Amino acid sequence: MSHHFIEIKDLAFNYSDGKSALEDINLYVTHGESVALLGLNGAGKSTLIRHLNGTLMPCSGTINIGGVIITKKTIKKIREKVGIVFQNTDNQLFMPTVFENVAFGPRNFGMDRSQIDEIVENCLNEVGAIHLKDKHPFKLSGGEKRKVCIASVLSCNPEILVLDEPTAEIDPKGIMDLINILNSFTHTKIIATHNLRFAAKVCERGIILNEGKIIHDGKLPEIMENKTLLKDTGILEEF
Repeated sequence: MSHHFIEIKDLAFNYSDGKSALEDINLYVTHGESVALLGLNGAGKSTLIRHLNGTLMPCSGTINIGGVIITKKTIKKIREKVGIVFQNTDNQLFMPTVFENVAFGPRNFGMDRSQIDEIVENCLNEVGAIHLKDKHPFKLSGGEKRKVCIASVLSCNPEILVLDEPTAEIDPKGIMDLINILNSFTHTKIIATHNLRFAAKVCERGIILNEGKIIHDGKLPEIMENKTLLKDTGILEEF
C-alpha cells in the first residue's frame, strides 16, 4: 500500500462550546489523487483540513496518514508528510524575506547552507517566484504570496499537499499560474475551494460537506453536471 494515503474513520470534532463542527467523517484518499473539498462557508472544510496535520485533534475517530495515526506523539512525523497552505497567507509568511520563509523548514531539519540554497532555489523556480527571493513578503501581491507559501511547503518535501481556498485574493492570471503549479505536483492533493471552475482544472474527485458531514463523494465532472446537487448544496456558481 502506498505511503501517500489518507484514511479517516468516524471522525468527529466539537467546538469548545459543544457545538458539532464535524460528524461521522469517513474518507479514504489514495496516492496521487487530487480531491476538492466543496461546501459553503461553515460547512467544515477548514476544520477538516486542520485535522490533517494535527493542528486540531479529533474528539473521536482516527486519522491515518500513510500508516501513521495522528496523535500528539506523532505530530512531528505527520507534519513531515503533510504540507498545508492555509487560506490566510500572512500567517505563514513571518520571516523578513521570501528566501528566509522558504528556507525555514529545511533549516529546522538541520540541513547545511548549500543544501538549503539549492532547495530554496528549486522550490521558488518550481512556482515561478525565484525573482522574489530577496523581497519582503508583505510587499508581494496576493498571488505572489500564495506562490511563496506553496514554495515554503514544498521545501519540506511533503508527500501530501493540502490547500485551503488557494484562489483567495488571486487575479485570473495568478489562478492560471496556480493551476499549472498544482498540476505539476504528482503526489496527493486535498484542496478546499469555492471555485468550481478552478477545482475542475486540478481535481478529479469532489467531496461536498454540509454542516460538518460528507453528503456527496464522487467524480468531479459528474458533480459539475449535477445542477440539482449543486443548487441544493448552495455551491452552484451563477454568472
